[in-house]
Amino acid sequence: MSEGLPIYITECGIASANDDRRNRFLISYLQEVARAIKAGVNVKGFFYWSLLDNFEWHLGFEPKFGLVEVDFKTQARKIRPSALVYTDIIQHNGIPHSLLRFLGHTIQAEEVLDKRLKEIKREVKNKKDSSK
Repeated sequence: MSEGLPIYITECGIASANDDRRNRFLISYLQEVARAIKAGVNVKGFFYWSLLDNFEWHLGFEPKFGLVEVDFKTQARKIRPSALVYTDIIQHNGIPHSLLRFLGHTIQAEEVLDKRLKEIKREVKNKKDSSK
């Protein structure tokens, strides 16, 4: 094992034009990181590769790693649903149960994110109601 040394997981991501695949990767990978932490591994950080689509020396602009899509002709950027999923996981310091539906291979981002957005709105409303 790591003898208690801190572990930082860096440049961990998946090249895919299919963002649903990226969501499944993120969720399944982070589930394993959580298991390692529960088992006593001193994981201090996880850094997804990459925030933006980028240039890979051996494959050019084709691999799509980014949580944010980049149109290399116009430099326009578009946030992918996987960025929102990753944000939700970070904000909860865990994987909300509704996101686990991504692990079913026929589920698409819009379906899960619509449901998750409704849950978040309900959570916000409940917080406001309880603070009154």
